[in-house]
Amino acid sequence: MAERFDRIADIHQRKMHWNIQVYVIRMYEVPSYDDRSGVRIHSSIPKKLMSTWGPRLKEFNMHNMRNFVIMDKRLKVKATQISWTLSFCNRIEVDEVDEVDLPTFPLEPFSFRTIPEILNPLAVTETELFDFVAEVVGKEDPRDLTTSKGLDTKRMAIKLQDLEKNSMRCVLFGSCVDEIMPLITEDRVEPLIVVLQFFRVNRWDGKTSIQSHFDISKVCVDAILSDIVEFRNSSVRITQMPTQSSGPGIEQLRRGQVEIKSIEDAWNSTEEGKIWIAGKILSITSGKNDWWYKACDVCPKKVDPKEGGMWECKRCEKITKSYTIRA
Repeated sequence: MAERFDRIADIHQRKMHWNIQVYVIRMYEVPSYDDRSGVRIHSSIPKKLMSTWGPRLKEFNMHNMRNFVIMDKRLKVKATQISWTLSFCNRIEVDEVDEVDLPTFPLEPFSFRTIPEILNPLAVTETELFDFVAEVVGKEDPRDLTTSKGLDTKRMAIKLQDLEKNSMRCVLFGSCVDEIMPLITEDRVEPLIVVLQFFRVNRWDGKTSIQSHFDISKVCVDAILSDIVEFRNSSVRITQMPTQSSGPGIEQLRRGQVEIKSIEDAWNSTEEGKIWIAGKILSITSGKNDWWYKACDVCPKKVDPKEGGMWECKRCEKITKSYTIRA
């Protein structure tokens, strides 16, 4: 008989024995969990238990949890719609769902908001933490900042743009600046698509922007994230492709104002000039002096081979299973 799990939305303090199956979607001082129904709940691990459970919880992995304590810990800024907090105790049991058991429902780690929603004070309040995906289209130079508590940190403003060409200013603080700085370079070729996790809206002097919120916020730039891949595939932007004034442009091609010819037409043509051929690249033939190289999926830097079929990008300081071919 299959094990039965409770829903996060049904949790309350009048019952002690709960059994839930959840994904860990963010690890910081207070983790946040997401169950089958997409409902999220905060969790807290006391310092005395951090050495036991901290290393065993993995972001974006599924875990079964039981024998925890439910507390009513109302936070001023909330990443969830649930007021309860799941608190670890000595009796708690946590099992990771591995590849053998297989997750019973898909991971949906993000709760995205759109720019029109963010601009609407009734749709998104200043006490809500949300996720946002966009392309970075502008930036300001980072600068040092000292907080009201005397802590040294960094501040950096960037400009974001969604698929509908709506733009919004975003302010990053602390570690979020360090995460994005290596990727914002003058020689970058591909658009920089980012997922901003647990950010908040800031409304001041009639202007609306978003900003990171202490340690909970995170900048996700992993090229294999499905949300980043989907955004990139939906974007019609073409970069680093200057248009010749004497020839047809991309817009003319889209409007059907130029003639597409076949390879056979090109072979049989006796006229000299430019033609358009639509085709698919089936393979790349190269010799010893290759005209292409294996590059990072995020930045244009060349990747180096590592053990186990992995590839290392020294600029992004990350190791991945994939790479991108660049000329």
